[in-house]
Amino acid sequence: ALDPMTAEGFKGIRKALGLTQAELADRLGYGSQVRISEFETDKRPITQRAAAAMQLLLERKLRRLLLRGGVLPLDGEHDAPDDALCRAGVRQHR
Repeated sequence: ALDPMTAEGFKGIRKALGLTQAELADRLGYGSQVRISEFETDKRPITQRAAAAMQLLLERKLRRLLLRGGVLPLDGEHDAPDDALCRAGVRQHR
């Protein structure tokens, strides 16, 4: 089993993605940045679904960077939009 995501790790991923709390809240399907702030300040436990969505966003960003840099070959695959996947994963846990 994976260790739970820490508040510091959650914030670090958000910053690596180049997103504000409000932008991330929108991507994850939350109504405002308050939930993101609560996750980052350890006022609310990070849900498994939110942690998985963050990991997915980070993996997709890394993949795009590797593709753009020519490290990975272009294979014609079209990934589902990040927003749709993340919202599907966390929508029920607002």
